[in-house]
Amino acid sequence: MLTVKQQIEMVEDIRAFDVAKAARGALIPAEVMDRIWDGENRVLALREWRGLSQGRLAKSAGLSQSYLCEIEKGKNVSSRAAMALANALVVDVGDVLVGHAKGKPPNTLKDLLLNAPKSQEFADIMDKIYRDRKKGIRRRKRR
Repeated sequence: MLTVKQQIEMVEDIRAFDVAKAARGALIPAEVMDRIWDGENRVLALREWRGLSQGRLAKSAGLSQSYLCEIEKGKNVSSRAAMALANALVVDVGDVLVGHAKGKPPNTLKDLLLNAPKSQEFADIMDKIYRDRKKGIRRRKRR
């Protein structure tokens, strides 16, 4: 389990990453967010917004089309697959990974974190994302 200091550092890293990524990407249109908040699968809604076929998105993300199909039908997405999909869709990983209660979009990062599921599974997912990002940063520094 992560200490409070590690959790704060992780949130700061995620926020910095998301801010940097948002600078190169576009905001998700309200119509797409409405579909997601109404319960539609977020990967499906984002893929259709980008105008991509399942095959093309799967290839861009380095996933099999059958796995992408399962994700769009509700299968839990791994942290690696979520990051690959986010990169291919040019959105924040949170737009692919983190769910919201139907009809209740968060107003701030704080709201998102406070309303996140309080489970070991959520903590494990966040820990994996944190470790994967740290590995990616180390790899880039070595080059």
